[in-house]
Amino acid sequence: MKMSVIAFAVALLFTLPAQAENGEIRHLSDEEIDAQLKNMQEMLPADIQSGIKWVDIKRHNREINYTYIVNANSADWSERDRIYMITRLQDFGCRQLLPAMCEGLQVMFASGLTATTTYHDSFGNYLFDCTFTPEICRPLEPEEGEEN
Repeated sequence: MKMSVIAFAVALLFTLPAQAENGEIRHLSDEEIDAQLKNMQEMLPADIQSGIKWVDIKRHNREINYTYIVNANSADWSERDRIYMITRLQDFGCRQLLPAMCEGLQVMFASGLTATTTYHDSFGNYLFDCTFTPEICRPLEPEEGEEN
């Protein structure tokens, strides 16, 4: 699946410079974060799933903003279709991707950052967003002594 490749790339770009000698994740400076974001921007746009393209990543203060475009024109949707489509897209973007995003964002979290993914249609119309924080991701972490 394409998303697992992208999630791996996101994790790798932030993890490589963040490994301390003892194997723990270290805090990245703003300059290091900005450099990694620039590297990630150079990979874009990237197809995530059929009909969804990752087009941008930026930092605003302590939040990383990912921008995705869904190949659709939401202006053509009836209200019923809009609710159905956004519910399906949110299930994918917020729920199904939660484990991969939380894993890939550990270095950002350790550096005091959070992340928001924002989805627009092909014409720039806002659809929805998902927010990822250490608190949201914490329930996904294995308890001490548990195996993954």
